[in-house]
Amino acid sequence: MAILVSAAASKTGREVVRALAELDLPVRRGLRRPAGPGEVALDLSDPATWDAALGGVSAVFLLRPPAIADIAATLTAALKKAYESKEYKDFMASRGFGVTWADPAGFAAFMAEGDK
Repeated sequence: MAILVSAAASKTGREVVRALAELDLPVRRGLRRPAGPGEVALDLSDPATWDAALGGVSAVFLLRPPAIADIAATLTAALKKAYESKEYKDFMASRGFGVTWADPAGFAAFMAEGDK
């Protein structure tokens, strides 16, 4: 299964793709306008692109594009979609991990509790 790298054409995205390729790991490059092999349409503000981009991936390297300022309104839905995928749950289960979804407010409360 591949690792999806969002914003793969960005400076950081290109470096992540390069590093993963050096490790001989399968990479899927998420781009707004894919043009070549190993590239897939991914626009984090367009849920219609998520299923194809996330299908068959075992991990996601998620870069927040600068244009997405309201993370709760946009990225939370994309992250939940990845979390709900069969591939993600199978991958985590194969490594002995359970998975739990926490909305951003719930996660913040969990982290704050740990800081006490």
